[in-house]
Amino acid sequence: MRSDIEFVSQGDTVRGWFLTPDEAEAPFPAIAMAGGWCYVKELVQPHYARFFVDAGFAVLLFDYRNFGASDGARRQHIDPTMQIEDYRNAISYLEVQEDVDPVRIGVWGLSYSGVLAPDGELKNSTASDTIIARGLSQVLANFRDFYPGIPAGGLTLNAAWIDTTSRTDRAGIFDRVTVTTIARSRAAAIEELAGAHAIRLEVDAILAITGAGNQGGQDLDLAGKGTRHATEYVAVDGRFLGGESLDSTDLEIAVPAQGQVVSIKQIAKSIVQVLP
Repeated sequence: MRSDIEFVSQGDTVRGWFLTPDEAEAPFPAIAMAGGWCYVKELVQPHYARFFVDAGFAVLLFDYRNFGASDGARRQHIDPTMQIEDYRNAISYLEVQEDVDPVRIGVWGLSYSGVLAPDGELKNSTASDTIIARGLSQVLANFRDFYPGIPAGGLTLNAAWIDTTSRTDRAGIFDRVTVTTIARSRAAAIEELAGAHAIRLEVDAILAITGAGNQGGQDLDLAGKGTRHATEYVAVDGRFLGGESLDSTDLEIAVPAQGQVVSIKQIAKSIVQVLP
């Protein structure tokens, strides 16, 4: 179903369409969507919006101020800062809709709209990433080794060691991502877990991340660093019994052709349980 909507952005009225699935059950996850450099909502965007609606999302498709059906005194004037603010207010509109789940709101951009947020986030809103940030969402997951490193001479209580690993693979929109990890591990204690005697490993690691990719014909460079704090368990007979970790990374994506840098912070908690 499609309905005409409007909301206010810095005193001007922004107009658009609100689309919801015909068969799925509300509340829906939702996406705020606007066009590229100077696109109006009727150009190309409805095809992408329909894809998301068919997948069970609600979509808010709107014209930026100064374009299309939206107000704005300087017609056809492109102001990225204003367009970012329009995105923020579009999200605020979605957050109060009865048929939208306010904790599942994202943004999707075509062409230039995909890198509109120069700091990588839309402040004071649920959504926290652009389409480029979405392309990074699985970087840590792709490179996470769930099995702990064990010293060549075997694992003994109070042992301490350092592992350095480096892996290169494809991740999201990046053709090449290299993650180098230096992990300091310690066999801290023996505990009972899952009916077995287990050694508790405490791991602190630092990560360095580099990469390169392409989005919409534009080259992207990736650089970042992070930390990992983990507790893992290994049974005395050598079986891995699971554990949990907290990863924090600060990433920067450079778009050389536009002279832009998108900064992103990711925090991820992983829990691994080994079923009997």
